[in-house]
Amino acid sequence: MGLVTTFHYSFPTEFQKENVDNIELLRGLFHSDGSFYIRKSNNKIYYNYNFTNKSKDIIDIFTNCLDSIGISYGTYWGIRLIHF
Repeated sequence: MGLVTTFHYSFPTEFQKENVDNIELLRGLFHSDGSFYIRKSNNKIYYNYNFTNKSKDIIDIFTNCLDSIGISYGTYWGIRLIHF
């Protein structure tokens, strides 16, 4: 048997904040846990985007990205569904 070495890398939070492209991060998060649908009500069309995740940390990252680029959103059913 060979020697197996496992490395765990941890970057400081400030490094992550300075080097994250929020649009690309949102795109990736939305691609994995988001949905889009069109809703019609009173002869009006509404474009709806939803994001769900069980992790409060992931929800916080997602909403911080939305805040940083000026997208408003609502939270429904606790922290599980973000609608914008």
